[in-house]
Amino acid sequence: MKVTRSGYYAWLEAQRSPTPRQVRDEMNAARIRKVMQDSQYTYGVRRIHRKLPDLGKRTIRRLMRKYGICVRTRRKWRPHTTNSNHTLPVYDNLLAQSGRPDHPNRVWVSDITYVRIGAAFAYLAIVLDLYDRKIVGWSLSRRINASLVTDALKVAIVRRRPPHGLIVHSDRGSQYASHEYRLLLDGRFHGSMSRKGIPYDNACAESFFHTLKTEWLPFERLQTYNQTYDSLYYYIELFYNRIRLHSAIGYSTPTKMTVAA
Repeated sequence: MKVTRSGYYAWLEAQRSPTPRQVRDEMNAARIRKVMQDSQYTYGVRRIHRKLPDLGKRTIRRLMRKYGICVRTRRKWRPHTTNSNHTLPVYDNLLAQSGRPDHPNRVWVSDITYVRIGAAFAYLAIVLDLYDRKIVGWSLSRRINASLVTDALKVAIVRRRPPHGLIVHSDRGSQYASHEYRLLLDGRFHGSMSRKGIPYDNACAESFFHTLKTEWLPFERLQTYNQTYDSLYYYIELFYNRIRLHSAIGYSTPTKMTVAA
């Protein structure tokens, strides 16, 4: 037979039984794939290590590279949603004075973003508890108005029944400065707004939107409003709040943090 030397040695190598290390790598790679599947392919080395503490980070990184196990991410798409050019009254920034909350329902933050639906857009408003990073309320609408943010806040209030004195922080957008929104806060909760032109005051809400738009939305083929709502419901209520490990809260989940409080 006419067989090249390299071809012969390649065939010979294939006939050999796998070494103990190769068998171990295959088994550990399968475990990593399972963790990745459960996380919707959003976990990196650190979060996989939290799920598989017996594997070192270097081992996980090596196996992911060897077996082509990748995190699915894309560049974030971040349109502007804040219109602060209005004459409506605004709240002082209480977030900088409050410090890190030591219990749920002490400080909430709220924000708005766009969600692409085919060739159109919808608007998502969320309310996030700074203690456990849980999305405690959210709403989706085809219109970016005061009802969008008040609906999200109403959901959060009904779910959590927070005490008087809760701080609810947002940007200076006209929706949050509206009469409807202020009426929902006044008398029970303290409104708070970011400093003008400084988005870092609301960084936790922005971080959630970044995660949503890199881990989830780019891989969903959203063509209808109902499909978009169902997709967001699954991601927020079932995955983000209950399953996803959050580095900001010690790689726990928001729901576990709430229960432990």
